[in-house]
Amino acid sequence: MAIVKFMRNKFFHPHTYENQKRVWIAEQKEASEKKRQEELHKQYLKEQAIYENKNLLKHGTKIQNERLDFMYEPPMEYRKKEKLELREVRFEWQKNAPREGAYAKNIDKT
Repeated sequence: MAIVKFMRNKFFHPHTYENQKRVWIAEQKEASEKKRQEELHKQYLKEQAIYENKNLLKHGTKIQNERLDFMYEPPMEYRKKEKLELREVRFEWQKNAPREGAYAKNIDKT
């Protein structure tokens, strides 16, 4: 048992008071650093969520408008009929004739 008492008095022994104090201080520093890193990570995630939301607000409205465009357009069948009517040309000289604007205002379509 004499050797145990002798070794406890040495500076490198793990059971000396000074070494236990150093280990405890190092553990406390490591725990506080780990906690600080977790808080920084949470803050980073919050900032990223805010950034993504702002980005969606800027660019997301275009996507939402595109999704709602179908409500303001006529049905497909009706659009096809309109296109056929516009394309219908009876004579060759009518291909380049104006159909809209000041030239075509008073023309009767028969």
